[in-house]
Amino acid sequence: MGLGNRKWVLIIVLIIIGVYISLLIYTHIGRTVLRFSGPGYVVTYVRYSELPWPLNVLTFDQPNTYPLINIVIKGAPKPYLNVNARFFIYATGPSVGGFVNIGHYLSNSTSFVISVSNYTAYAIKLDNYLRMTPDIAGPSIVLFISTITNSSNGPSVVTGFVTVPIIPELARGSVVNVAINYTEILKTSLPINATDNAKLAFNDPSTQPPNTIWAGCVVISSGPYENKEECWYWELNTVLLTQSNTPFPITAQIIQSPEVNYITQSNINLAITLQQNTYTEAGFALTLAIPTSTGINVETPGIGYMLQLPSNSASYTLLAYGCVFANPSLTTSASECTYANKNVTVTAPSISGAGAYGVAVIGYLEIANYTEYECIGPLGDPCIGTVEAVQWAIMTWFAAYNNTSVNEFEAEPLNPATMMSYVQLLLNNEAFNTITFPSGTTLIYVGNIDTQVDATPLFAFAGDMGAILEAMGVSLPLELQQFLNYLIVGVSFNTQTISNIQNTVFIQMSYPSNINVCTSPIAYEFNYQVYVSNLSNYYPAPTVYVDFNAGPCS
Repeated sequence: MGLGNRKWVLIIVLIIIGVYISLLIYTHIGRTVLRFSGPGYVVTYVRYSELPWPLNVLTFDQPNTYPLINIVIKGAPKPYLNVNARFFIYATGPSVGGFVNIGHYLSNSTSFVISVSNYTAYAIKLDNYLRMTPDIAGPSIVLFISTITNSSNGPSVVTGFVTVPIIPELARGSVVNVAINYTEILKTSLPINATDNAKLAFNDPSTQPPNTIWAGCVVISSGPYENKEECWYWELNTVLLTQSNTPFPITAQIIQSPEVNYITQSNINLAITLQQNTYTEAGFALTLAIPTSTGINVETPGIGYMLQLPSNSASYTLLAYGCVFANPSLTTSASECTYANKNVTVTAPSISGAGAYGVAVIGYLEIANYTEYECIGPLGDPCIGTVEAVQWAIMTWFAAYNNTSVNEFEAEPLNPATMMSYVQLLLNNEAFNTITFPSGTTLIYVGNIDTQVDATPLFAFAGDMGAILEAMGVSLPLELQQFLNYLIVGVSFNTQTISNIQNTVFIQMSYPSNINVCTSPIAYEFNYQVYVSNLSNYYPAPTVYVDFNAGPCS
């Protein structure tokens, strides 16, 4: 071969190598299409470019894509001696009709993969039921991640809670990664009764009886249960409530009986708008209430239902809604509610008596009880012995319907007597802080939340779902009675780059021009404090109800 031919061969080889390296780089650079930061963990959806066959075979070993979820845990405590499986994961998620078991998994490593292939159909069905589009919205699955470690009281089972958003069409074809800092996520711990030299063994769930989910076992070497086996497992115990068309009161003007003759009308306008540079997510927060020795610990382990701002949109309106509540004895104005700038209007209650005249978001509610069980019995089959519930949690999940005619949250005026009953229950529960305004005020404007990177993930709206249900006259299971003051739901936000969230409430009352009317307004704001684990502090969950205390000037 001549020098010239060798030169051309070398050039061709270099071109092929250059093209191959370019394709390799092209297919290995992923594009993040969703990023959610929860308390102590981060979830990312990454899309990789795919080449047609056979180039895809030559250049890229496709990573695990959804419905496989890649989990990496750092900061986990050292495992207990003789442990042969480092972590146990129990996955559950909401569906139409209640939570469902998704699966249970074991791992010896801090980096592992779980499959949630049996949940995708539930997520799509739930999106359709809520009239949401599965390309920008979806529910979160909840992971109970347990490990057994030493504590100051000896060995203990530690369970952390993580939510992973499943937006079906966005997840499809994406690599879903969950990076967890175990030291920062919400956790609950349960001491083990075994001695230090007990032998620990995680059992393979596939060999166990159906519906039994193992979180770990210890062989007891001394005491009254010597040579017995002690095991623990989390399980979806009971779906306590599923409730369609549930009102979630957002804001209201409280009108007492003496005020009726001095208020011509009440105007309420509210809006939630998202603006973004890169990522902005909004959703209804999932609440987990766990009984403790000192009462009930309420946590928000993450967004239970998420909406991601479409990437081609600079802003997104979750809700822009206004109501006029008119007093027919003082004005001819109509009582009506309207989506702002939309030709969608409904009749609202007229001011005819005492009540709380306001607005509710309408959605779907689920409440479930998760229980951790302890079994003590014969080696290899401990659950034929003593089985006891050792701790449990109540999980509250709520999501609004989408009004497809305006593509915003479904909202409507609530019956004033029902709304007033709700507010009165909260007053009786001492759930409010009282804010006073200057005498003569007839307009109150609150809101305008700016959220930036690492800022506090405030609740835009929050509500006591137990009190809502009680005010509606819903028959509540006995298991929920002690949680009435704790089942909080709310709209929360999550941002990854500098973004702006506007949440405004505008309440104005007017009075007859021929009467000299004075006001001494007060507002009731939730005094609930929600613990945000990744910020290690408690933050308010604001929602405001206003009473202008209108009457004749003295």
